[in-house]
Amino acid sequence: MLETPFGPVEYVAAGEGEPLLAFHGALGNAESMEWFVNSFARDFRVLVPSLGDRSDPAQIARCAAAILEAEGIEQASVFGISFGGLVAQAFLEHHPDQVRRIILMSCPPLRRAASFAYGCASGIARSLPLPVLRFITRTILTRRLADATGAGNAAKRALQSHRRRLDDFGRRFTREVLVARLSLAARIHRREPRFRDVLRLWCGPMLLMIADDDPLFDRRALARLRKAFPDAQLHTFDGGGHVIPLLHGEAMRRVIREFVRDQATASSFLSPSSPRHPARAIP
Repeated sequence: MLETPFGPVEYVAAGEGEPLLAFHGALGNAESMEWFVNSFARDFRVLVPSLGDRSDPAQIARCAAAILEAEGIEQASVFGISFGGLVAQAFLEHHPDQVRRIILMSCPPLRRAASFAYGCASGIARSLPLPVLRFITRTILTRRLADATGAGNAAKRALQSHRRRLDDFGRRFTREVLVARLSLAARIHRREPRFRDVLRLWCGPMLLMIADDDPLFDRRALARLRKAFPDAQLHTFDGGGHVIPLLHGEAMRRVIREFVRDQATASSFLSPSSPRHPARAIP
């Protein structure tokens, strides 16, 4: 727990080495990223903040920046999975000078038009009876976002176990958390034009990771992703749906480690007069 000017923030810290700041998914928290900590704490200093019930992207970015300051870190690689990828993009918008490189997994780019849908969903979530709200959320999580085509028997057993965990979590989350996350998504998407301004100035490397059967990425969504980040490296997994870490854990770890190390090696050849990250948050 870290006390900040913006209230207390919980975060998990583990490992040593290159700092890696990671943001969790829509209904998770720092503890739900145990798989990520276990995967990368041997190579990196892994930091995972909990979003709590905050719905202001600027405040969440300040809390994450406060964690880096408390850890004595000036710049970090930033990772976001699914909903956490939206938060990672928000952090990049508000603190581009603190982002060395960014990795987005199973996450679409910001789209201002999506803010209306998330805003409406937030309003509905405030009024629906909690049991109905939980049932709808569990259905989306366990049926749409916890499946993958062509999974073998071992993978299917892993998926079944994952669905049970999601179903259990879906029975326990609070209305306040869900409303906050939907409101947060709406506010982040609404700032797409501002984010584009920052992205044009920020010159750090970016890695995008998706599966070819992810239900969130039809042809139009994939085209938007490539258009939004034309200079990013794109790694596509053969199968994996929206649960790449579950079905491609070792390959995922290898791709991320190689990306970070390759970019670190490349940056060491920059001349002292070559600014790696000239961008600053636009007022």
